[in-house]
Amino acid sequence: MVNTGVTMALFRREAMAERGQALEGAVSLAVPLSWQLVGGLLFLAVAGAMLFLLLAQTDRVLALETLAGDDGRAVAILPEADAASLRPGACGVLALAGGEVAVPACAGGRIGPAPYVLTSGNVVTGHAVTLRLDRPVPASARGVARFAVGRESLWASLAR
Repeated sequence: MVNTGVTMALFRREAMAERGQALEGAVSLAVPLSWQLVGGLLFLAVAGAMLFLLLAQTDRVLALETLAGDDGRAVAILPEADAASLRPGACGVLALAGGEVAVPACAGGRIGPAPYVLTSGNVVTGHAVTLRLDRPVPASARGVARFAVGRESLWASLAR
């Protein structure tokens, strides 16, 4: 082979220029449509749940522990925080321990401040409230009186 001093290119310039332009172009990644749908549905589900919690309403129920007396009345302890919620004359249901007997009960007058020890050992200050019962119950029977005292959003009931 004779060396003429001219080197011959292995590839044509036109072919190399086209490849170079392909490598130097802008790179962009496209998010698959399925991930966009999943993200959109997740956002809609969270927004819908928040709207439901804020706009849906439920009854606000006070549950007061009670002790029945001999005279057809019961005494319930109304915590200080709920003192403004329960108006005199409000009616609810007294469920005795075990839950088999439910007696209609109406709130009477407040006797006055009374400390009350919860089962956790905490002391709650509140008011002792007399309850008028429609039916006689055994003396010293314990139960829970429930009174619907208004409406509130589900968010407020969960935050309470």
